[in-house]
Amino acid sequence: MGRRAGLRGLVRCHSLAGSRLAARAPRRSTRFGLAYLRDGEPLHPDEDLVEVLAVGDVMPGRGMAEVDGIFIDVADELRGADLALGNLEGAIGAAPAPGAGIPLLLPSKSPAALAAAGFDLLGLANNHSLDAGPAGLIETKRQLRRAGIEPIESDRPLFAEVDGTVFAFLAWNDLALPSRQALLESVRAADSAADQVIVLIHWGRSISMIDPSPAGAGSGALAGRGRYPAWVPSACRSGS
Repeated sequence: MGRRAGLRGLVRCHSLAGSRLAARAPRRSTRFGLAYLRDGEPLHPDEDLVEVLAVGDVMPGRGMAEVDGIFIDVADELRGADLALGNLEGAIGAAPAPGAGIPLLLPSKSPAALAAAGFDLLGLANNHSLDAGPAGLIETKRQLRRAGIEPIESDRPLFAEVDGTVFAFLAWNDLALPSRQALLESVRAADSAADQVIVLIHWGRSISMIDPSPAGAGSGALAGRGRYPAWVPSACRSGS
């Protein structure tokens, strides 16, 4: 399938709040004062737009497990996107696996709450995906799919088509020091079957600086999302 050149440069992060460009914001600008740009310029008001909204870590367990309405302030944005995705930090399970360290266990009601909030896809490649052991990871994937959320993994791309544009999604845990060549090969393979490839990369170390060029750099992916809980901010990248 050929690429749709009109979307190649679409992913940008830029605030128009208080800017002279605010009046020229495209029709799908967000309520937080963000607008979509291509090569630094607002889109034409009549231009078709596919909106993929990506967030960082999502962890509705531990102290948040019994809190109601934790997504109430962001649900409208998530539901309003064509595709909403993030990194699910944790696993569904009643007890931690041996050697789990600080386990992030999620209650079984989490998938339904995440689906109601508006998530469509969630990455499972991170250092807490096996906190409930291999069985917990399998159960997490099963319950996510049952709630209508597709898990994004490392070993095979997840494809989604929106208004004729085919996206391929991959998730990657860079904390485990895996073979980066494997990721590059996966991205290039996905690129041959999709118009856009988006990679969720879990990288960085707690209370430390991060490598500004994680595993996906130079891979040909349209955008990478990097995050580590509490310490490393999300990043928005674009490229061709």
